[in-house]
Amino acid sequence: MFAIHCRDKASAAPLRVEHRPAHLDYVKGSGASILAAGPLIGPEGHAVGGLFLIDAADAAAAKEWASKDPFQTLGVYERVEIHDWKYVFGTGLEAKP
Repeated sequence: MFAIHCRDKASAAPLRVEHRPAHLDYVKGSGASILAAGPLIGPEGHAVGGLFLIDAADAAAAKEWASKDPFQTLGVYERVEIHDWKYVFGTGLEAKP
């Protein structure tokens, strides 16, 4: 599993609004590989990025998925970081050995 941490460009708010439908279609179309997804909210109450927990075969597959997100291809994101992520505790998921 992988955590994908995305930060918007400072000037990306109009692009985020414009391309949100395509972004949501992409994320929803990814099906069961998306364990959790949602925007990062800044102190002023607006989205400043996104966080995705995905079940991908390896880091290369996670990177490929992130690279095809319309928010990435259309210039919303300034930075995308991908980290191995291990589920240990919480509700709604089963821990994998």
